[in-house]
Amino acid sequence: MVGLRSEMPEEYKRLYSEYDRFDGPELYQEMVRRNHGRIKVLALDLEYTLITSAVTQWPRPGLYEFLEAVKTMFERVVIYTAVAESLFREVANNLVREKDVPEWFADIEYIDWPRQGYKDLSLIPGIESHEALLVDDFRPYAHPEQLFQWVRIVQYSGGSELDGLELVKILMILELIQTGEVSQKSIVDHLAWLVDDDISIIKRLRLYPMEGPFDPLKIAVEVDPIAEENHYDPIKRTIPDLFYDNLKYFFKWTTVEQVPFCEGEAIEIINTWESFYAVFKRSPGRIDISFPDLPGLKAECVKKEGDNSFDNYTLQAYDDVREALAAWLQTAKPEDIPEQRFSRKKLKELYPDDLIETTHGQLPWRKREGS
Repeated sequence: MVGLRSEMPEEYKRLYSEYDRFDGPELYQEMVRRNHGRIKVLALDLEYTLITSAVTQWPRPGLYEFLEAVKTMFERVVIYTAVAESLFREVANNLVREKDVPEWFADIEYIDWPRQGYKDLSLIPGIESHEALLVDDFRPYAHPEQLFQWVRIVQYSGGSELDGLELVKILMILELIQTGEVSQKSIVDHLAWLVDDDISIIKRLRLYPMEGPFDPLKIAVEVDPIAEENHYDPIKRTIPDLFYDNLKYFFKWTTVEQVPFCEGEAIEIINTWESFYAVFKRSPGRIDISFPDLPGLKAECVKKEGDNSFDNYTLQAYDDVREALAAWLQTAKPEDIPEQRFSRKKLKELYPDDLIETTHGQLPWRKREGS
């Protein structure tokens, strides 16, 4: 591996300093200026970029869809990894077998290089070095003369489904460099991924038109009332503040503006999931569950033989709640959901000895997107 900055040639130090002057949207605007219309090949790192490692081989969430998308975006997609080719082919075949990647990934072009030092894009056969981009989590691999062709991805060591958002972010950046803009569909799909989810804190979102690719994203949000009631942040940030911080992280090539709801042209994204309170009433050998806002909807969890965790409210009880709510919503109508709902504070007054929990159900009549 190339040594510390102090050991580099002066020219390389200058190139690093030039690159480090750019931050946030300015960096991606500069990458578009330098690379738009020139890129033929996308080079992908393997470990901590597409998967955890060649040992554990956990794919990053959304990997299959990402690979299919970049396959149509670039003339060639290649692997540029420090993993030896024989081991890479083993890993690739395993991923294909598990259907974590498309079948063509098993035969993807592998770049032969010394596997130490810089991942010099001039080593990719058939092109000039300025005709390729490198997606990699490790900055020292990016050649100082090719820093503006390096698309940095956050290291993946295994985690939640939220890690899938990283590939969505990278895909939008690649689209920006290749086409000069990010399509409205890509932006809407990403926002919908954040909003339309059972654990989302947002009830609805409006995206107002952008006139240019680097214009601010103007977004208004309405918070889920139950999420707002239960929200606590030691730094006193509001839910919209936290949500907009999240957006700024993923829409790195532009700025995000929080605006109020107003009339006019916009795309509205609705969370098709709704939050409900459930009351867990414990008695010997069972847990009875009711939904104060949905009279008549009840569930129960009966202790199973050998279930020693029952006294801690088993996970089975939570599964029963979700299943009962989902079944009820399948035949419910919009008017069956009351506008006025119980607050957690009121429920604690009514059921002081019981556990009050939040659960989520998808409303089949709710449309995710509108205009």
